[in-house]
Amino acid sequence: MKRPKAVRKESRKLSIIFAADVAGYSRLMANDEDRTLALLERSRRYIDKTIAEHRGRIANTAGDSVIAVFESATEALTCSLKIQQKLTKENEKLSPDKRLMFRVGLHMGEIYTRGSDVLGSGVNLAARLEGYTDPGAICMSEIFLSIVDKSVSGLPIADLGHVQLKNIDTPVRAFEMLSERAERGGIEFRNQTRMTAQKRKVFVLAASLGVVVVSALVAVSLAISLATVNEMAEKNKPPRYRIEDNLTRE
Repeated sequence: MKRPKAVRKESRKLSIIFAADVAGYSRLMANDEDRTLALLERSRRYIDKTIAEHRGRIANTAGDSVIAVFESATEALTCSLKIQQKLTKENEKLSPDKRLMFRVGLHMGEIYTRGSDVLGSGVNLAARLEGYTDPGAICMSEIFLSIVDKSVSGLPIADLGHVQLKNIDTPVRAFEMLSERAERGGIEFRNQTRMTAQKRKVFVLAASLGVVVVSALVAVSLAISLATVNEMAEKNKPPRYRIEDNLTRE
């Protein structure tokens, strides 16, 4: 009797996740399938090339959607900006009803790999962010935005607040670039990253102070306890033993 093959364990790690798809893809296909497929192929050539140039790896593709992973959040955002700006320029040559507009979602989260595919809640959240944003725009989670390098500064960004995404239990704070909301009332990306960095410093300082305070309290408590034990031991000890001797023997 053959033994069943061992199930291969998936590799889990924290990654930057890029999710993209075409807005209104089904409608475009219904209107003109051949033209839509030709536009998709041309767009995908540029997307795939740009992802590779920024050290990303395409993991999952299905129809009009793309999932890729990056080691660097700054590379992922720079790549996304290049893609959206290039495709927007190309779409300006077409009438609005024929434009092939991508939406992009960016998140940092845990993924696990199965073969060449990536799965997990982090992938799902990136895809939901992408579905929430406008055609031609980029939607990012707060955790992604907090780690992007300040070299990508001076760009308008809209704070969408905490949004409820489909099939995500907890509301997620989201930010948007290259959208009308960002252009109309966005804050500068530089200010947002600085604020986030300050938050991180406060959290780290608070945590450090917490450790110091707790350590001090523990030290005082131990000192009081040892003093009490020593006092009791002095009253009740046999003549030739000390509490330190007992602790050493144990």
